[in-house]
Amino acid sequence: MKKFEPGTHRLHAVSIFFFTFKFVKDLLYPLLAVIISTIVRGEINLLWIIGGVVVLVTGSAVLGWLSWLRFTYRISDDILHVQHGLFVRKKLYIHRERVQSFDMSAGVLHRIFGLWKVQIETAGGSKPEAVLSAVSTEESERLREALYGKGRGGQSDPAADTDEITSEEHHAIGPAEAQASGSLSTSELLPAQTTIQAQPAEPLASIRIPLRTLLMYSVTSGRVGIALAVIAAAYSQIDDWLSESFDIWNFVMNSLGAASLIWVAAALLFLVWLFSAIMTTIREYGFTLLADEGKLTTQKGLLERKQASISLKRVQGLHFKENAIRRALGYASVHVYVAGSTEKYEQSFLLFPMIRRSELPGLLEQFLPAYQLPEQIQGLTPRALPSFLTIPVLTAAVITAAAVLWVPDGYGLFTIALPFIALLWGWLRYRQTGWSVDDGMLTIRHGSFSTHHSIVPKHRVQWHALATNPFQRRKQLGTLSLALASGLIFVQLKIRHMPWTQGAELMGWLRRSSSANGKSHTRMG
Repeated sequence: MKKFEPGTHRLHAVSIFFFTFKFVKDLLYPLLAVIISTIVRGEINLLWIIGGVVVLVTGSAVLGWLSWLRFTYRISDDILHVQHGLFVRKKLYIHRERVQSFDMSAGVLHRIFGLWKVQIETAGGSKPEAVLSAVSTEESERLREALYGKGRGGQSDPAADTDEITSEEHHAIGPAEAQASGSLSTSELLPAQTTIQAQPAEPLASIRIPLRTLLMYSVTSGRVGIALAVIAAAYSQIDDWLSESFDIWNFVMNSLGAASLIWVAAALLFLVWLFSAIMTTIREYGFTLLADEGKLTTQKGLLERKQASISLKRVQGLHFKENAIRRALGYASVHVYVAGSTEKYEQSFLLFPMIRRSELPGLLEQFLPAYQLPEQIQGLTPRALPSFLTIPVLTAAVITAAAVLWVPDGYGLFTIALPFIALLWGWLRYRQTGWSVDDGMLTIRHGSFSTHHSIVPKHRVQWHALATNPFQRRKQLGTLSLALASGLIFVQLKIRHMPWTQGAELMGWLRRSSSANGKSHTRMG
């Protein structure tokens, strides 16, 4: 029997269950396909079905035990060595310098045995590089300290090394240039320059969301749309079967009348909203934000406890948003843009679900001291308003006219409100658009019924562009675009229909942030 190298560990024995469940899940669909085809052909043999299930579970349990037996790991010279695989032995080496996130989660079974699931991600990966399905609390802390602890203080964060990322600027033609030279475009390739360093928060600073605030966050989360989409997709799959076996809509109409459909739909909508709020509460329960050793850590979850950490060096910008209800109540949700290819972060990472707007400066001072809220936001000029209204209102008017003319039984009249909704939407977008420049920070505000603020250090901007179209050029307007490294892709922010002269000033301000090295590239055409 092969002897382990010193310091080699196996996962907790509970991992056998997780390996077994994975095999069952992978083999379940083929088994279901066989069972369904047998039922459809009318060749139902209960003994065969029971035998198939027994073979599936037994075989998966054996494979799960073997997978656990052959999964080993150890740490040597700041490198995590992982070996796994049943028939093909795979070896994985992860150096601590490449670790960009060390996340822990604990489901119901984990919490019963006092265990954690550990996921380790590296720079450039789109999914966890290593997953340890069940380790003890002491072992998880040992791994965390060895791979993501204090010793990283003097090491660079690969995902945050913006000095090596080029910042590209595209300078398009403006009103004055158009008159002087006809067609002209300029682009400069500018290196990103780090001018300030993210300051580490005070050790062991923490804040926990109160239950009352969490419930308010859940009922105003707006996730009901996602739940409705899932239910609609599921219903579309079983609609034909329901029509043949039990037509619920005809039953409701015949039993309660056609008008009752509205009440049934309203009741279903309420139940979906309630279910969405309950699931959000369970997922975000006990949300706690901690700051220590230059890292931000979030802990959350009732049934499955999750813990995620990000380095302050990877924070590219701040994003807080308020939907219409939260804005009326004086609350906002706080996110951060995080560099690195992490699938779960998407475009932004939830830093704190919901906090009073008046308490936001204190939160930033404690956890992100390099960021501050602007004192005032500069809005657009009145000549930009038609640019926000024209296309939405005309589009809605065409749809309304077509519906009124061609939709039978007068149902098209319900679309008469569309142009007014489009008018309100365009006006809100105009009112929400604004920006502010203060101490090396650019704040961009945008939105319509919801309000979004993005606060970006100018040295974090990867590229920026100022462009104008023929309609904007006549009014001396332009659109400023900039991009940040966040998630799997760049997140792009825009200030639409701003005065061209002010846009050019912002371009100059952004250019000065990265022109100290004297490297530039000019393209004319």
